[in-house]
Amino acid sequence: MSLSWRQSITYTTGMHRPGLARLALLAALACAACGTPPEPGGPGGASASGARDGGAPSAEDRAAKASALSQNAASFARDCERAAPGAQAFCSCMWEDARRRLGDDVLADPGIDPRALERIKPAVVAVCKDKMPEETVHSVFVASCTGERADVKPYCDCMWSEFRKTLSPAELADGDTVQTERFKGAHAAAVKACGTSIPEPAIQDRFLAECGQDPRGPVFCACAWKTLRELASVAEIQSGSYDRDKATAKVDAACGKPKK
Repeated sequence: MSLSWRQSITYTTGMHRPGLARLALLAALACAACGTPPEPGGPGGASASGARDGGAPSAEDRAAKASALSQNAASFARDCERAAPGAQAFCSCMWEDARRRLGDDVLADPGIDPRALERIKPAVVAVCKDKMPEETVHSVFVASCTGERADVKPYCDCMWSEFRKTLSPAELADGDTVQTERFKGAHAAAVKACGTSIPEPAIQDRFLAECGQDPRGPVFCACAWKTLRELASVAEIQSGSYDRDKATAKVDAACGKPKK
């Protein structure tokens, strides 16, 4: 099985999942772009300060840091709320918790190390995820699920309704949720309940689009889809709940193994 063949499976089966992890990361990732690096000697930049020489910060330095921090806070809020409309309380919580963990000196620095943000991201999200409005979680979930295919919206709406029977919006906004047994159980039940609402052409088109990168070409991809459908339903293909090793062996046997 070639890389492209595996990618086509991953792309298809992951259809509705990006919204879950994406929401949990929105604000933390936005912070990596906080503010615009100032000119040397300007607000937030190097100055002829006592702090630079090891002394106490001058009034000019304190004002420059406050200005840089304010600019970065505004940039963070703008980027976060653009990515998660209506989630002002969530965005504000993320910023304030990041300040508590990293300090104003770090967040005012235009050269902040992205690794520092990555380290605190799980803890900050855990503190603030309850502040994410359900409307925002729902809208991003559906948008990520449907992609450019409006015909899958009934399926996406069904999946959301099924997930909400057992999972809170905060849990669905947390990327770590997909690793839990609760999510796996909810996912299995949702696929069973919503599988019949998936339009096969939508899944097939996505599959073939990704598989089209396979060097064995479109004839192989058409054969691979036909063979996979003999092994699994559209719902099972979409959710990834089928034996992939068995599918690999059967597709390679029926449609041709990749050349070495």
